[in-house]
Amino acid sequence: MTQEHMRKIKESVLNRIRSGELAMRPKWHFVLKTILATVGAVIVFLAALYLVSFIVFTARQSGAWFGPAFGSLGFAALLRSLPWTLILLSLVFVGVLEILARRYAFAYRRPLLYSVAVIIVLVLAGGAAVAPFHRTPFRDMPMHRLPVLTERFYRNFGPPPFPAREFYRGTITESLSDGFVIEDFEGATTTIRIPPRFPLRRIGAPPPAIGDEVVVFGAASGTEISARGIRVLFIRGD
Repeated sequence: MTQEHMRKIKESVLNRIRSGELAMRPKWHFVLKTILATVGAVIVFLAALYLVSFIVFTARQSGAWFGPAFGSLGFAALLRSLPWTLILLSLVFVGVLEILARRYAFAYRRPLLYSVAVIIVLVLAGGAAVAPFHRTPFRDMPMHRLPVLTERFYRNFGPPPFPAREFYRGTITESLSDGFVIEDFEGATTTIRIPPRFPLRRIGAPPPAIGDEVVVFGAASGTEISARGIRVLFIRGD
């Protein structure tokens, strides 16, 4: 762009300001907009981080996180057990965050897919890192120590209730002739029945024993669970 062209643009802008077509705004106006956009981006990021961390935590707590270890059936069960409402809401937050981030040079100078990918990676990595912080609310939930709305949120979007669940995580408290009993983090017990000639899915571990923490992939049979797959997470004494 030549100097002559720049001079004409400058004169055109000045003439429009003098005629009242354009209004000059004070510097504080732009500073305030930047501050509000930054605060909004931080709030949206934290909200997305909270939802993703909650999704990761509940998937781990219920045992659904380990679904792919049980093959294609386990992976399909994992997809069925995920809280898709929260996942879609998280994606909405990611979209809003991308819109807010486009106001800054580091984002709008990059391709859209690049900036979206960076945001998604940050949210996923951050969510996985802070997921353990949900242990305290989950531990306090059965004793009704949480605010009503918070407790209702955790109960509605936590692990699905028996018999809708397909994954069961807990510690073995009793050994049976054809299975065992596990106790989950809420203190509830579930009886696991192991069909004859059942191939245990475990990684270099002896058969599950009392005190071991396991994840069971199975289907409800009356008031009990018929195991389709078992994975030992922690062996007693480890």
